Amino acid sequence: MNLLTLLKNKLIIIIFGIFISIILFIIFYPLKTSSKLSEDKFVEVYVQLSIASEMYDTSSTKSEEERKKILKQYNVTQEEIDHFIKEYNQNPEKWAKVWEKIVRRLEEEVDRSSKEKANPP
Repeated sequence: MNLLTLLKNKLIIIIFGIFISIILFIIFYPLKTSSKLSEDKFVEVYVQLSIASEMYDTSSTKSEEERKKILKQYNVTQEEIDHFIKEYNQNPEKWAKVWEKIVRRLEEEVDRSSKEKANPP
């Protein structure tokens, strides 16, 4: 075998390896980037964060403490929330459904709070 044939064979192997790598990347990349945060969990976290932001001045230390407490309580990171929002921004239909859930949950919280104020323990 001459040197030219060896180089051609190596080049073919390298190109084949790159091709397989690209195929594997295409197959598995969406699995990695899909949000681990479920819609229901996002809704709950968002509702709790919204309530906290209404209760405390958003620039206060107490507001930041409450935000961290909520994230810890639901075992969620800010990065997961940001990723969820980014992912859902690409799909307006899914995003609209999430907002409907958020509005429904906020209304439930308002109703619950009103009942508690009307009937104190």
